[in-house]
Amino acid sequence: MMQLHIILIDESLLQKTDPTKKDQELLVFSILGLMIIIISILGSLSTFIYCLLIFKNIIIASSAAVFLFLVLFNLSRLMLITSINAYHTKLGVFHFDHELAYESYHGHDNTIVKDLKFQEIVNDKKDRLRKHAETKGRYLPSFVQRITFLLKLGFFAFLAIFFANGIELLLFSGQLNESFEMIREIYVNQPDSWLIKNALSPDEKGFWILNSNSILLSINVLSMGLGWWKTAVDIVFVLIFTIPLLLTYRSRRIFDSYYVRELALHEITISHYHHLMTEDACKHIERELLGMQLDALTESDHQTA
Repeated sequence: MMQLHIILIDESLLQKTDPTKKDQELLVFSILGLMIIIISILGSLSTFIYCLLIFKNIIIASSAAVFLFLVLFNLSRLMLITSINAYHTKLGVFHFDHELAYESYHGHDNTIVKDLKFQEIVNDKKDRLRKHAETKGRYLPSFVQRITFLLKLGFFAFLAIFFANGIELLLFSGQLNESFEMIREIYVNQPDSWLIKNALSPDEKGFWILNSNSILLSINVLSMGLGWWKTAVDIVFVLIFTIPLLLTYRSRRIFDSYYVRELALHEITISHYHHLMTEDACKHIERELLGMQLDALTESDHQTA
């Protein structure tokens, strides 16, 4: 399940899950990983086309494509991982306010305990919190959650349309070049026209892919030529780019998965453990300071005497 490691899914969190359900959940998250890879490849290819049209240099275009692949891949992974949470379960209140999970242990005693003791405490609390990991009857996202989701969705929809134009320029390059030839014939008697001189005349590097120097002109001609078909292709790209977010937000198979519950428990446990460690260290420092104060008072009494 290489895709799981790609999107930072930790299989070890499902050790206590039924094997059949575990395999089902790993399959779902593997599909999400493949979606992220597909999105990154499409964005990279589109970037390569854009850069070829602008710079007319394969090295620059290839470098930009690789860079955008890494950026888009990690951005998609970030959006996906930050969308996986425990809002919908009774763990949600503990997940987003960790102190509720260990408030009963504040000042548990005045003795410094061993690290093993801390581990027993947090594991016991984890097992008891697991009983709260029950799905609520109805999941109603808060206003902030909805706004955040819409912002993510809008951002990826914008990226989808932007990258879709690059892919479409490549797919319909033959038809576009025929259209540019027809435009040249229309302006054959106007050789000094701005359009002919700046957009449809090759520079010292010649034409690459399209017989035009203007990407905006190419997209405009493409839109006029394809009509509603371009809108349909854009919608397909928007779906490809936004389906992973939609799944993590609305798919019950994902937000009600054992993995999400165990991930929340794991994060609460880590926070609880470090809280106990910090609290114990603070007590140790307090004792040392108190000892130093007592030594100072004792020395002061001796000097006075």
